[in-house]
Amino acid sequence: MQAPGGISKETPSLNKIFDKKTAPVEDTKKEVEQNEVITATTAQSEVSEENVQTKINEYVAQHSLSGAIKVILTKPIKLIGTEIELSMTNSVEISMVQKIEVELLGFLRHSLNNSSIKFKFNVAKDDSERRPYTSIEVFAAMAKKNPTLLKLRDEFGLDTE
Repeated sequence: MQAPGGISKETPSLNKIFDKKTAPVEDTKKEVEQNEVITATTAQSEVSEENVQTKINEYVAQHSLSGAIKVILTKPIKLIGTEIELSMTNSVEISMVQKIEVELLGFLRHSLNNSSIKFKFNVAKDDSERRPYTSIEVFAAMAKKNPTLLKLRDEFGLDTE
């Protein structure tokens, strides 16, 4: 049927509508297969503690960092999956590393070809004994090593101060 002006009008048919919808389903299957191929080719590399420590040392050498951050980053790390655990002694060290965390993670993810790498900060408790300073503390430390000093102090009535 011709409409005025030479334009043909066609009555919509449900069969034609459904025929058009089957074609995109096949296209989406092709797209999914292509995406699977792309993700297979961009698979993430496995990382090891040695590789991560080497790349962190490389980062430290390439950038001008403060001495404290260099010491923190050159400490041994622990790798759990793709999570890098850094041992810190206090929260100040954590805040220092967090200032460069984004740049360092970007460097590590790019150089190790693994985008799932992340940091975990662990505040380690200091297990070393505090050094005795006062005369009472010094005597207590010596008496701990040699209990006979307590007997001598009591026998002769000595004062530790």
